Amino acid sequence: MIWYFGHKRPYDKIAEHMTSGYLEEDGETGIKRYFLEVGEYTVSLKMPTYLCEGGYICISRTRGYTGVLGEPGEILEGDDLLVSIYIWPKYFKGYTVGIEFMDDYNSIWEQVEVDSNLEIIDSEEYENLELILKLMEENADEINLLVSIAEENLGIDIVD
Repeated sequence: MIWYFGHKRPYDKIAEHMTSGYLEEDGETGIKRYFLEVGEYTVSLKMPTYLCEGGYICISRTRGYTGVLGEPGEILEGDDLLVSIYIWPKYFKGYTVGIEFMDDYNSIWEQVEVDSNLEIIDSEEYENLELILKLMEENADEINLLVSIAEENLGIDIVD
């Protein structure tokens, strides 16, 4: 009972704003996900499994990231940097937010946890802090857009 009200219920409330479907072709025996299209972006939600955590909300460009591969391990070309945010409802109140930057062509894959002011948490733990700060600054408009998609379409408040 505590698990449901403290952890799963926030996911259920967010899912009310979305449509559901199955990732596998065999219907209800497949993996159920919740989706919402907002312009060029997709919001997806994975529910936590019973008595576990493991759920999340992800928002990123609908077309995702694509690249052209050559020889094994060789990337010939790739899309622009893909910026995504991940949101994990905390027990009872609030959210944990992560930002991911991915660009295989330029060998960029950085993930960072931020607070409700979108400032890095435990910045001393990141090896590539300078790069992460640069990516956050260069992509501030897109990060703010992703946050606004979450707030306006899912009924949640991330940023103070």
